[in-house]
Amino acid sequence: MAGLNLDDVPGSDGVRVQVLFFQLVQPLPVTVTGTLEFTLFEGKVKLSELHAQRPMQVWKFPPETLPRHLFRSMVGWGYTMELRWKRPPKTSVVSLAARYVPSEGSPLHSHPVVIMVGAKRRGELRSRFRRE
Repeated sequence: MAGLNLDDVPGSDGVRVQVLFFQLVQPLPVTVTGTLEFTLFEGKVKLSELHAQRPMQVWKFPPETLPRHLFRSMVGWGYTMELRWKRPPKTSVVSLAARYVPSEGSPLHSHPVVIMVGAKRRGELRSRFRRE
């Protein structure tokens, strides 16, 4: 995953993310009905440091907006979101964490994913959700 240039001005303007939700009893990704949140931090932030760090930006997608982001691929259902930042990061990498709050049950959150936004090479780290 890397920062995206979404206009004609040099520099990254945000990131595009895809999220797939799996259930233990279902081998393919499923649709969901809760709220999906993304929190962006400047620099590389570890899971143990998230609560002590000040977020650069937060995006929330309530249940009524999720259908607009839904896609279906060969492996099943997923959600694509374009996250534009209000101001460019001051660092060459950012960390993005996701949190899913279901309509019933416990919230889930991901480990932070490190995204290169100002480096010459692009890298990607995969993340898994876990229960809080």
